[in-house]
Amino acid sequence: MEMRFRLTTCFAAISLLAGCAGNSQDLPATRPALLSIPAERGTADYWLAQPAVASVSSQDYERLWKACGQTLRNDQFEIQEEDYREGILTTWPMISMQFFEFWRSDAGTFDDVMLDSLQTVRRSVRFELAREADGSYIARPKVLIEQSSHPERRLSSVSQFTGAFIVAAESPTRVTDEGATVPNRYWYAAGRDEAMEKELADSVRSKLR
Repeated sequence: MEMRFRLTTCFAAISLLAGCAGNSQDLPATRPALLSIPAERGTADYWLAQPAVASVSSQDYERLWKACGQTLRNDQFEIQEEDYREGILTTWPMISMQFFEFWRSDAGTFDDVMLDSLQTVRRSVRFELAREADGSYIARPKVLIEQSSHPERRLSSVSQFTGAFIVAAESPTRVTDEGATVPNRYWYAAGRDEAMEKELADSVRSKLR
């Protein structure tokens, strides 16, 4: 019942936003999202440097390594880097699940899924494995959230709709109100999915059992 209520609320919000967008007569905003937050908070390095909120320990490094890799593959992530010696396991960014993709599990909470359905968001995972002082090994998952920035464009004729979402039909850069030249389309780091990090740790832990 609660799930049905949330989905109904989400559909109503989407319809409202679509209606507002269709009736707006304002000119497109020219200030990119990345300039609306502190510069360092828009980088992957900033968020990946923050402490992990979940971890998994094991006495067997190889079993721990394999469990981390299997967990990522089960969540349909594609492995980007596997550095066994340094203990680094990363994935390529993947566009996050929408509300109707019930078979996927690459978002931490229901609210995250709803937000991902209203905007273009992607996630990538980084496992950091290290040896502890007692001789055991620990794996720390970190999930980076990135959001797509694409400026709004005013369409004044029907013919413009055909090229509205074609990259080749737009200039690769634009000039902001402040005079800065920025890309028309880019990804910027928006935070970490701590709920998903805990789920990944639990998944790895279950495989070790």
